[in-house]
Amino acid sequence: YHAVQMLGDECPHAKLCYIVEPWFMGAGASGPGGAEFAEFQKKTEADHGVGFLKSLAELPPLADGVQRLALISGRTGDNPR
Repeated sequence: YHAVQMLGDECPHAKLCYIVEPWFMGAGASGPGGAEFAEFQKKTEADHGVGFLKSLAELPPLADGVQRLALISGRTGDNPR
């Protein structure tokens, strides 16, 4: 949901550049939610120019003086208690 908030300008000082999603871009692509994620990916790439990656290792290097912030999201049920 954080990505949707940034794309909807609900966080005016944030710019979403990349989404790293190993599950839905890998083994989970054909499972529940896979088709919906693929549609979100297609629309987000086209409308906002966001890059989608399967791993952090695929992130391009930063240019000098540029900063990057990572937002790590997980399913609530998977979070520690």
